[in-house]
Amino acid sequence: MQLVNYVRGTHNLTRKNLLVQTLRRHAAGHQEADISWLPETFQLDQPGELEQVKERLNREADSLYIVKPVGRNKGNGIQVHSRQELKLLMEADRVPHDFIVQHYIPNPLLLDGFKFDMRMYILLATVKPFVAYWFPRGYLRLSLVKYSSALTSNRQAHLTNVAVQRQDANFKEKAEDSIWSFAQLQAYLTEKKLADPGFVDGALRDQMRQCCRTLVQAVSPSCDKKIGCFQLMGVDLLLCTEMKLHLLEVNRNPDLSVHTKVLGRVIPPVLEEIVEIVMEVHAKQMEGQPLFPIRAASKAELLWSADNTDAPSTTPQGIS
Repeated sequence: MQLVNYVRGTHNLTRKNLLVQTLRRHAAGHQEADISWLPETFQLDQPGELEQVKERLNREADSLYIVKPVGRNKGNGIQVHSRQELKLLMEADRVPHDFIVQHYIPNPLLLDGFKFDMRMYILLATVKPFVAYWFPRGYLRLSLVKYSSALTSNRQAHLTNVAVQRQDANFKEKAEDSIWSFAQLQAYLTEKKLADPGFVDGALRDQMRQCCRTLVQAVSPSCDKKIGCFQLMGVDLLLCTEMKLHLLEVNRNPDLSVHTKVLGRVIPPVLEEIVEIVMEVHAKQMEGQPLFPIRAASKAELLWSADNTDAPSTTPQGIS
């Protein structure tokens, strides 16, 4: 049987408007679900939410908003606007209705003045039964332009996507500065006395795992359950000065290029383990064997299994 790196239904996470709908629906049906890491979002193709954002723009004090097309990636089409800028654009009907509007996180944690986000990887190893892993050892993506809330037109200051940062004329010389490991993040936080020495492998890791687990639980009901299908997705998260996570987006085809030393230590082992996990799962399914334990999973950590009676508990790993 052919193996396919695509699970039908995961667009409910990777399209930005459907991501919001999927998480809201999941939270409504599961009282224990915490989606506080989802920024306040308005879907402009929903008349009620379109009116809500217009009313908000008319009555609130100045703040920043981020406007995103629902189906594009690599930062394409994303804009940052002040309240007044967005108000004028919407009055002129110059914001397409297939966009979402989100409150811009006003207090992003900065690294020496530069904005950053965190890229993690989720693997749907199989969807019949639904088994999802995550790879705790991701990496940080930094802007190469110092952050300023006043520079709404400077995409490189606000968007940490590698595709956006590549527009810097000196990107090749600065590339190593644009990607950090979690160990570097912990060292920085400790040096600046911003967090305890165990923050990254403790509280931060727990927040990340909870977010990723909720994402796969939320999308599971809408996935087409076929043997032979798997999918790798990238999850982008932002950390604010309160040391809380905020979800930016989920990527269907995450960048797996290696252009820095940190990426060289992260990406190849992830890809190797993905292949091993998927092949082991597929072989067991073809032979009618129990899936667990999945011996190929060493750095990957089990997030959730829909039929988890045979799934082992996972020993938490550090992410740094």
